[in-house]
Amino acid sequence: MRTLQRSFQRAGYPLKYSEGFNPHPLLSVALPMSVGISSDCEILDFKMDEAPSDLELAARSVTNALPEGLVIHEIYYPEVKVTAIKWLKIEGILDFDDGISDELIANLNDVFRQDTIEVMKKTKKGEQLFDCKPHLKELAVQPHSDQKVKMTAVISAQNPTVNPNLLIKAIPDPWRPDFSRFHRIEVYDEEMNIFR
Repeated sequence: MRTLQRSFQRAGYPLKYSEGFNPHPLLSVALPMSVGISSDCEILDFKMDEAPSDLELAARSVTNALPEGLVIHEIYYPEVKVTAIKWLKIEGILDFDDGISDELIANLNDVFRQDTIEVMKKTKKGEQLFDCKPHLKELAVQPHSDQKVKMTAVISAQNPTVNPNLLIKAIPDPWRPDFSRFHRIEVYDEEMNIFR
């Protein structure tokens, strides 16, 4: 967050600050991903002292003030509130040290075709049994290489939030990957329109 705050300042687009005893920049990340999950579409909600006249120039200027690898793709005025976000499209790579087979792919697909996909989920009140199935819009598993499987899914972003790692927990031990990593591709509203 400090990196983002400083980049706006360096680029000449000061952020608006809250009022009170401890002012802070009005900047937040909508639905931040868990540690270790990469993303192409993090949404940054912020307010500036003055609205820039050229939003494309502002996006380029702030990107130039960021460390390598961080990119502001677009700055735009919001059309709807962040609460309208419902779905996330994610892609996961599942690593299997002993290699993959047609049987493994079939078993993985069978796991996610079940009527219920129950896992233990941590909540503020402790752990609870959680059924992922009603909160999965799409899920496909296919070979990616000799030792890797690609999983593509559309999962609930909020109310409730489905962490991609819950999908790994749902896989029984004999077919569970040795390692997995996920990447967020896109964010949608209830009707699967790209969120803006």
